[in-house]
This record gives sequence, C-alpha cells and structure tokens, in this order.
Amino acid sequence: LKEFGGEISYWSRVFDYFLFHVCSKYCYLIENSIHLWEPQFKQFAKVIKNRLVRGGCNHLSGDNIIWKLFAFIDNTNIFTCVPGGGPTTDGPNAPRNDPLIQQAAYTAYKHYHGVKIQTITLPNGLIAEIFGPVFSRHCDIYTLNHSNINERLQQLGEYGIYGDSIYPYLSNITRKHETNGENVLTYEQKMENSVLNGARESIEWINADVKTKFAFIDYKKCLKLRKSKVCMMIKVCVILTNMYKCLNGCNTSSYFGLNAPELENYMSPLVEEN
Repeated sequence: LKEFGGEISYWSRVFDYFLFHVCSKYCYLIENSIHLWEPQFKQFAKVIKNRLVRGGCNHLSGDNIIWKLFAFIDNTNIFTCVPGGGPTTDGPNAPRNDPLIQQAAYTAYKHYHGVKIQTITLPNGLIAEIFGPVFSRHCDIYTLNHSNINERLQQLGEYGIYGDSIYPYLSNITRKHETNGENVLTYEQKMENSVLNGARESIEWINADVKTKFAFIDYKKCLKLRKSKVCMMIKVCVILTNMYKCLNGCNTSSYFGLNAPELENYMSPLVEEN
C-alpha cells in the first residue's frame, strides 16, 4: 500500500481477479493433464533409467516396469487454520457453525487441520498433474482412487509411475519391494529399493519448491478455508512454480540431467505442438 497506494479492498479484488484469471486460463496444465506429456514419456523414462543404472541397477531385464517409469507420485499436506469455529453471525446468542466442518478438515494421524494434494512430478522438475485439494482426513489411497490416474495411464500405454510404500502394486504404478514376512529380499531388490527411493526424493524437492517460492501457503494463519480461496491459491502457486522452473531450472532437473521446457512451450497446449 505504501508503494502503490489505494485501499486494502481494492488490492484484495485485484488479488482475487488474478487468481481467477490464472485458474481459468492455465489450470488445464495441472488438472487431468498427464496426457499432455505422453509424447515425452519415453524421454522421461530414459533419464530415470540412466539415473538408476548409474546407481547400480543394471541387472534388470528389459521388460521390467522399472525401465518404464517416467514420473513419481506422492501427496503433500498443507496446514490451515481451524475452520468453522465460532458463531455464524455477530451478536449475542448467535448460532454456531456445525462442528462437522472442523472434523472434515482434521486428520487424527498427524493432528492438524488442512488439505492435501496428490502430485505427479516429472524428472524435468515440473509438476505434471495435481489432484485436489481435498481434506487431509482422507488417506493417500483416497486421492489415488478418485483421481483415476492408473486407469488413465493404462489408456496411454505401458509407462508407469513410482510411489512410496502406501501405494499398491497396480498395472501402471509400482513401489519398493517388500518381504511381507515371507521371503528375504535379494541383494538386487535391496539395491533397487535404495536407488529408487533416492530418486523418489526428488518429488520432495519439487513439492518443497512450491512452499519455498510462495511461503504464505506454508503459514497456516494465512489460510482460512471458509474466508479465503485456499484451493485456488494452491493451484496458482503450483502453476507459477512450474513457470519459474521453465525460466530458471531446479535441483531435480539437474539431478536427472533433463531441463524443463521453454516457458513458451509449456504455456501452449503440448498436445497440439506434438
């Protein structure tokens, strides 16, 4: 306000307009958007394979699903204020908000209120797709099932994605090897787990980049589910972070040796270009 002048309400409207503009014009880049990257699945799988080979996983057969991995899947949580508390209106004896509103956003597993998003990240450092936000009380399997990501990947071919141990083995989704109390893991399986888990850490870097570039979404006092457009802000932050990486790169793209696309290419429909 000191630099540009004007009333607080004016800048609030400007901010809301910006959110609506970015979401209405560019949300197709991150919502149900995995098909936009299909022409580059082979390239993504190649750089991930090269990274695994350098880590010692050169013993696998050519038809192993690990050689067909092109992305990583995970969920990230965002803390918010406690929603829905207090009276619904001003004045004495005002009715209070339904306590179910608070319960819907609360997760007893981690003891906080908030939302979560499912992210699919690429070795070039970009978030290819998000599902959500949904309330944090939902588990990762909930977002997996409701996003229909495995079914959509089946329609796109044989390439798959890698997740942590919470995810089940599906046709296009895999995770680390587990003994299940029966067989002992072989040396090769232990090596695969170690190298793949190391590669999967890149998804943590990508999700952390969003909160680093836009720190206010990591400050729960700023995020009021009933009073501010929290879900829209999260989506805009993801889009803007992808744009930033197209211009400046990131640690993940350096780790895999694959640069993000030019900003002009990313902002235009990738389906039409290919």
